[in-house]
Amino acid sequence: MLKLNKIYNMDVVDFLQSIDENSVDFIITSPPYNCGIDYDSWNDNLKWDDYLKWCEKWFIECYRILKDDGRMAINHYINLHEKGGNSRFPLMNFRNIQQKIGIHPYKLII
Repeated sequence: MLKLNKIYNMDVVDFLQSIDENSVDFIITSPPYNCGIDYDSWNDNLKWDDYLKWCEKWFIECYRILKDDGRMAINHYINLHEKGGNSRFPLMNFRNIQQKIGIHPYKLII
């Protein structure tokens, strides 16, 4: 059982799995952007496919714990420009993940 007003320092997927299903009203998250930020405990420069697989894991858990009328707000780049001229579009990838796992968001705020 999670305690209120306590800070938990653990892997996000493990943390989310410890929360009861259909019990959260609102989630706001700003996941690592996977753009090479030097975090102490996170590799922010994963292969893009590996990053999206990790995102799918926490998306699944977030939607599992959200109440039916719950909301989720995600802060992330609209697009990322990589060395060599490649671009990534995280929000569109997130939308594809949501669609894959059966979530149908109805608003996108930019």
